[in-house]
Amino acid sequence: MSFIGSDVEWEKVGGLWAEALAKRDAPYFHACELNMQLGPFKRWETWRCDALKKACAEVLAESSLDEISAGFTGDWSEITRRCPGIANRFPNPYAFVFDLAVAQMQRAGRKWYAGDMVACVFDSKDDHEKRAHDIFESQRGANGLWANIQSVTYGDDKKQIELQCADMLANELLNAPRRGAENLPLLSTIHKRGRRASLRRQWDETLIRIYERDPDLTEIFYPPEPLDR
Repeated sequence: MSFIGSDVEWEKVGGLWAEALAKRDAPYFHACELNMQLGPFKRWETWRCDALKKACAEVLAESSLDEISAGFTGDWSEITRRCPGIANRFPNPYAFVFDLAVAQMQRAGRKWYAGDMVACVFDSKDDHEKRAHDIFESQRGANGLWANIQSVTYGDDKKQIELQCADMLANELLNAPRRGAENLPLLSTIHKRGRRASLRRQWDETLIRIYERDPDLTEIFYPPEPLDR
């Protein structure tokens, strides 16, 4: 889950986000640490944690950033057992969602931003970084895909505001099925009316059925339906 926007908009969001943190003496935003009052938020009272989350959500609500969401739900080991060919391309669900997220960014950049180049940044995952780089080079090179993806890099979510914005969105969306969207007030704040969104989540049985008729998974990564939802 993440956001996409122009350099100008990200600069604006970054300034407002940093201001919201500074006003509340917060070193960074991290949803899990705030929810469980861990790390630098260990001695914070609940109202103080909630106030920081609300302030950061309002920064996103007032922005012109667009939303990208890619996810997988199910048992990956069952998928690779029934469809061994998938494991050659995607050894784990993280690899699958990585491809899906970048493909979403590629389509969003082409349709929403007139084909402007997109620089993607993901939260640091040391064991996945080299593979992600190899995938990126392969897609840009031999396959001729992701032509408008300028770069794929990894960063520290404690330092990079773009990743902190994504962390807030991911935490809200991941909790929505369990708690219900009506019990997640930040979600309604972030999901402002008129915000463009590209949402893709695959379930295990659906993925298996698609793979059986389309081993390249074209309809998942490059679907014919409109991007806007």
